[in-house]
Amino acid sequence: MRPKYHLTAPFGLINDPNGFIKYKNEYYLFFQWNPDGLLHENKHWGLKKTKDFINFSDVEIALEPDAWFDKDGCYSGTSRTINDKLYLIYTGNVKSNHERQSYQCVAKLENDAFVKLGPILKEIPQGYTDHFRDPFYFERDNQSYFMIGAQNKELEGEALIYNWDVFDQPQLLGPIKFDQKLDAYMWECPNLWQAQKDVLIFSPQGIPNEKYQYQNLYHSVAAVGKLNMQDLSFKTEHLSELDNGFDFYAPQIYEKENLLIGWMGLPEKEMMHPSQKDNWLHTLTMVRTLSLNEDNELIQKPHPFYKKLRMKKINGILKEKFFFNYGEIKLDFKINRNTEINLKLFASDNYQTTLTFKNDILTLDRSQSEGLTGIRYLKLKPKESLKLQIFMDKSTLEIFVNDGEKVMSSRIYNTDSDVFFELTSIENVKLQRFDFYEFER
Repeated sequence: MRPKYHLTAPFGLINDPNGFIKYKNEYYLFFQWNPDGLLHENKHWGLKKTKDFINFSDVEIALEPDAWFDKDGCYSGTSRTINDKLYLIYTGNVKSNHERQSYQCVAKLENDAFVKLGPILKEIPQGYTDHFRDPFYFERDNQSYFMIGAQNKELEGEALIYNWDVFDQPQLLGPIKFDQKLDAYMWECPNLWQAQKDVLIFSPQGIPNEKYQYQNLYHSVAAVGKLNMQDLSFKTEHLSELDNGFDFYAPQIYEKENLLIGWMGLPEKEMMHPSQKDNWLHTLTMVRTLSLNEDNELIQKPHPFYKKLRMKKINGILKEKFFFNYGEIKLDFKINRNTEINLKLFASDNYQTTLTFKNDILTLDRSQSEGLTGIRYLKLKPKESLKLQIFMDKSTLEIFVNDGEKVMSSRIYNTDSDVFFELTSIENVKLQRFDFYEFER
């Protein structure tokens, strides 16, 4: 069940990616990690390094909760370089008498180990609760800033921006004046990516569920528009959920290369993951490249590095079952308003996951899967074609729709050995392309 080309830890629980950066010709992928159990406690920063997002170094502990300012968890954060030196900024969590204190802390890489320099921000500003965490470093016009997720006293989610000039005391500029109403009680893991527009990426908690979006417990969204650094107003042109699958949260970007990675998991129904019996839980997504289309809508595509995994290609017309549980499938259909498409994924005699398309609705159904169950719906724009790029990796499923306009990421377990993929029926549709790539790992 352990994925082959997704990042996992050898044991314990992992969640949010942190500090995503390229340093000395290697990508550093930090992540929340409890190495001692499968509960959301004892949070360390784990670290794996890679040059290609396929082959990773052995896991290292970058930060552990052993100081007075982070004794109850080294929570999420970011990284930056100063004079070719790598620094981390993260939230130190301290709990006492049922109260929580958040400290924003810095650590520096020295002689292949991270040395904690202590808190640079000890106080939560007036008007905010102790839900105050997840700093993200960014630059604009040669100025250094970080934004941080917060909850105000009215129990509404916000992101605050601080001016951060190297190691001087951070100066609060204020909250982002977001022009959309989300009914969220907390914003976690805010990110800012700049292309021809500004893209504010964050994980709001508490949004009411809808049929075709916001179907999980928590969600991650992307707001495309303009952030005015003078008055901190954000004018939104497009707001969309980042991923419409079952398992996606707390993404982090590496802005210099337009990259994004997320946690392929959520803090719900975790006891239903069959991997628990082997003492490991969760994985991260594939790394995605970000761009904006001609309508300034966010596009996410799998990083080109993953093409290196392709070992054997089968193309032509699909007429039979293909037995495998890790690889890539590309399907292009010419469709009309009466089109119906049905696919079986991760299917076997005992379990199956299905993907169907009808009336511009893409439905992912894992109700008959092992452990985790449910249905997710994705409403697509009416088009004359449907393009699917599907990645399967032992117990992960990532579906890129219409060249990255939408993505669905999910954990799918099936311990049977005869897992197969099958296109079971198509009506009023022409299959224009079928490529199946077996992966070698």
